[in-house]
Amino acid sequence: MQISNANLAYTLFRLANLMEISGEPGAKVQAYRTAAQQILEYPEKLANLTLTGRALTTIKGVGESIASQLQAMLTDGHMPRYEELKAEVPEGLIELLSIRGLGAAKVRTLHTALGIAGIDDLREALEAGRLREAKGFTPRTEDRIRRSLYEFSAHRGRTLRALVEPTAMALVELLEALPGVTRAVPAGSYRRGLETVGTLDMVVASDSREEVHRALVAWDFFFGWSDGQPDTMAFLTDSDLHVAVHLVPPGAFGTELHRRTGSAEYLAALTEGLDVLEEPLAESEEQYCAALAIPCLPPELRSGVESLNEVRISGMPELIVVGDIRGDLHMHTTHTDGRNTVEEMARFCRERGLEYLAITDHTRNVRVAGGLFPEEIPGYLEAIELANQRVPGITILKGLEVDILADGSMDMPDEIMAQLDVVIGAIHSHFDQDSEAVTRRVLTAMEHPLVQFIAHPSGRLVGSRSPLLLDFDRLYSAAERTGTMFELNANPERLDLHDQHCRRARQLNIPVVINTDAHAVQQLDNLGKGISQARRGMLAATDVLNTRPLPAMLELLQRKRNQQ
Repeated sequence: MQISNANLAYTLFRLANLMEISGEPGAKVQAYRTAAQQILEYPEKLANLTLTGRALTTIKGVGESIASQLQAMLTDGHMPRYEELKAEVPEGLIELLSIRGLGAAKVRTLHTALGIAGIDDLREALEAGRLREAKGFTPRTEDRIRRSLYEFSAHRGRTLRALVEPTAMALVELLEALPGVTRAVPAGSYRRGLETVGTLDMVVASDSREEVHRALVAWDFFFGWSDGQPDTMAFLTDSDLHVAVHLVPPGAFGTELHRRTGSAEYLAALTEGLDVLEEPLAESEEQYCAALAIPCLPPELRSGVESLNEVRISGMPELIVVGDIRGDLHMHTTHTDGRNTVEEMARFCRERGLEYLAITDHTRNVRVAGGLFPEEIPGYLEAIELANQRVPGITILKGLEVDILADGSMDMPDEIMAQLDVVIGAIHSHFDQDSEAVTRRVLTAMEHPLVQFIAHPSGRLVGSRSPLLLDFDRLYSAAERTGTMFELNANPERLDLHDQHCRRARQLNIPVVINTDAHAVQQLDNLGKGISQARRGMLAATDVLNTRPLPAMLELLQRKRNQQ
């Protein structure tokens, strides 16, 4: 089996982590990470490169030292430096790097000073209040790490769905190309649209186990078998993702897909009270549900019983789809930390069929993003207007993502915000405020007559940063009173609003705004990930601001200003 580029790249990434914990120079560590990224994106298999006699050092960022490690792995399947450091560094220390606020230096300090060698040790030290005994760890640092650990633990052993998606789609393509396979569909938490995935379940309609087995072993990203059941082929990919391929005869595909999609809680509630002597075998889910006379909910609504109960009372909802979105009202350009110009973002949006977009670069308080100062705004607005003239067929709105400062005031003068079509309020600092302080902070911004919606309201980063301690009941009340809306940020690391917050907004008729927060044209395609989250929150197109034509959307945006 040829070793894939992804396998080589992920091994280099792991090696860089080990080097960092071991205290090797930062520049050297970064060189390995840069090389890994280059290999991950390299268009040709490195195995083929060496077979044709070309040097690995022709790849950007790959020097002699890194090339020798890669060549060794291509030759005998092992990277010597990685194996050496892996034996020296406790495995748990690498996992500690996933905790926000714990860089390599702090991990080394905790290990040497307190003997902390993994997540469980860290949790015990936090509970005992021992972290502050280590140099550089204050009570405030301790609290930040405690909150980050809570978020990490909730998603431990799981992978962002967005990172699983390429593997899922590649498996569908691989398996459905086999003569003996009629269908291959990702199931489980992936199909239900959860933010993270533990195991990627694939339901495959086939009578040829041997054929599927051979295809998986020969697959570029196959890494090795793990424990499976008689009807399941379980294996690891080269990025450590657990995959379970469930084989069923084509005539039972619908039954198995419904069962494997889950969730267990949903399935139990769905069939409660049914007198089923033998589960019907069906080719499709629709046939299966019809046989049992049960509702066949969209997969995104199957993670619990709340949606099922609502459907039984009010009927099946018509959930939003990607094609309902007419515009994207949150994105960044080269004016701050974006990688593309206003014109490039606009042309890409037009190619995707959007009718309008808003350019909403950062303001000065977000220093790391090169946020704009008031004196820079006239040139910024002029550039947007010029792009409007150069890119026909789509309307470019003038906007800013204005920082909500610690006291709730806005990071831009009113006279500037009044010139904009779109004013977003957002928190990018002081995440450790207590519940009352951070809730008052957002409420103050919502009371501002020029702030139209709040971006990524909870501030969470899935698996690494806990949500702000917001009292959403008070925020909903303020939204009803002021006309301020909430964003559902489609960045797969955010997916913020949470689906439960989407449901509450829908119940209160508070419009949600689904945006990509794109910092490059490629990220504009994250819109579908936001739509998946919106569907889990039972949102219909009418519940979302930017499904409206431009005049109607602008009228609703201006409603708040007109009420003042």
